[in-house]
This record gives sequence, C-alpha cells and structure tokens, in this order.
Amino acid sequence: MAGRHRKELERNRIDSAAFAVRRDPDNPTAGDGFAARALAAQPELPPWIAWLHERAGEQWARLEYQMHYPLDYGGSPGTRTSEDWLITQRAYRAEYAARSVERARRFYRAQPGIVHAHAPELPDDAEFYAALESGREWTGHWYSRDPLGAWGLSEISP
Repeated sequence: MAGRHRKELERNRIDSAAFAVRRDPDNPTAGDGFAARALAAQPELPPWIAWLHERAGEQWARLEYQMHYPLDYGGSPGTRTSEDWLITQRAYRAEYAARSVERARRFYRAQPGIVHAHAPELPDDAEFYAALESGREWTGHWYSRDPLGAWGLSEISP
C-alpha cells in the first residue's frame, strides 16, 4: 500500500507544479521558457518507450506513448496546444513515468515482467520531487530525454 500512496503523492506534486505555472506567470518554471525547451528536447521516440516495447510489447509501449507524447498534444487527433501549463504538466508526467521505467530497468532487469517500479529510489529522486513540490524547474537529469545508448539500445526497430 505504501507504493500506491507514494505514487498518488507524486502525481499530486506534478499537478501542483503545473497548476503553479498556470496560476502564477511569475513562477520560475513558467517564466523561463520551460515549455519551449521541453518541446525542443522531446525525442521522436523516447528510448524509455523503446525499452518498454522490447520488454512489454507493442501495445504497452503505444499506450505509454499516447499518454505522454507529444508534449503539445491538444486533446484530439491532429491538434496541438500552445498552453505552457499543459506542456509543462505533460513533460513532468513523462519524466515521472520514465523514472519508473528506469527503476525497473536498473534494479529489476533480471525479472522480465517488471517494467515499472517505484522503489528503490534513483540517486536524484529526492531533488526531482523537491523541485516539483516547490514549483521550481527541474534542471537535473531527465531520463525521458536520454539518448538510445543510455538505455542499452543501438537502434529503434519499427
């Protein structure tokens, strides 16, 4: 039950950070062009999604991709949004999911059925969640933006 509770707390932090951006245009995350940088940094197919494809199959990978990308998805096919708060929320939710997949990859590699994990913590988790809670922009490592090589992938096959 503790894992489920922690997961809900993290979702609330992400929602709070995105809401702070929408509510307060002077918030550092809102004022520093975070949404534009997030859009520019998003890979066409994030390696964490490709890793999920290898481990859990195409349907799971497609589901995760559709939940998180593209960051400027407007809510219906073919539409895009320019709402910074929505792009920010999607970027942080994608990072949260990528961190969960990174934990599974790093700590449970020998157990093929595990593709998401909420424990143990990654080395920078405390700082990541503190930035979310305070509404600060996360300037540390983004697992959702890693190159293919960081995930042990040399190419993405269709």
